[in-house]
Amino acid sequence: MKKLEYLKITFILRKDRIQDNLVPVYLKLLFEGRKAYISTGEKVQIPDWDELNGKFIGLSPLVNAKNMLLDQMRHDVICIYNELKAADKDITVDVLRVRLSGSQSDNRKYLLDSCKIYNSSFEKLVGIEIGKITYGRYSTFAARIGDFMKLKLKQKDILLNDIKYSFGIEYEHYLKTELKLHQNTLVKYIQYLNRVLDYCVKYEWVDKNVLFGFKCPIKATNREYLNQEELQRIMDKEIGIERLREVRDVFVFCCYTGYAYKDAANLTPDHIGTGINGRKWIYTSRQKTDNVSNVPLRNKPWTSSNCMGTTHIA
Repeated sequence: MKKLEYLKITFILRKDRIQDNLVPVYLKLLFEGRKAYISTGEKVQIPDWDELNGKFIGLSPLVNAKNMLLDQMRHDVICIYNELKAADKDITVDVLRVRLSGSQSDNRKYLLDSCKIYNSSFEKLVGIEIGKITYGRYSTFAARIGDFMKLKLKQKDILLNDIKYSFGIEYEHYLKTELKLHQNTLVKYIQYLNRVLDYCVKYEWVDKNVLFGFKCPIKATNREYLNQEELQRIMDKEIGIERLREVRDVFVFCCYTGYAYKDAANLTPDHIGTGINGRKWIYTSRQKTDNVSNVPLRNKPWTSSNCMGTTHIA
């Protein structure tokens, strides 16, 4: 028995996009279990909308004109649907949306294309909001998504509207079994995918992030810490190779200051100043969080040959 095709056309309010008490009116298409939303360009206050019948409330000329616009859009969708059916062409809600917009070109967005757009939007923020290394990871994250689709889905890319919740489940399994990633590293890959989909929602390339709420917990790790005696042994050890001495010096410097290696590497003599107590301080901020991180320098005989030159450690 041939499957019965059913096209449902309704007008709804997108209450999640309310601004200044005005809600945008959207045309909603439902066909073969797939949905599409098309902006009508109209906005309305909630009390002025007939939710049951999907139209504006009132009898003024302006209200009548707006309701006539909705009727015309409904009529256009039906005409396009009948035209495609008569021509025996494939009918989807995306095809109807494209045709209704008056453009024959396919403006649907694909996942990898969206990743490239997302990444490029951060390129000019390198050194301002994000670090160069962090930006470099974005390309890696996008590449792994592409590798996953080629291996598991046997396709180069996927339409945003075709992404289902199962995509996230299979991608997580791929990262665990094929790439052998640690759980906490894997979480960063999933977070990137979610950020890209959220980005697409904001630009209205897709109606919602289907992976919103996807659970990928961070695994607690037990970290070992050096005690003072162990650290002192590292400081006292005689190292004949200058390169290794510098590595040791920077490591100890980071232990005393709490700085990450990147923060220590960015330090210069200009970061050293005199505090109100007359002692020398390091005045800087953390690169990752931009939080102020000032550290006092102690009068200690052990010195550190880091990028600032030879200086007393904190």
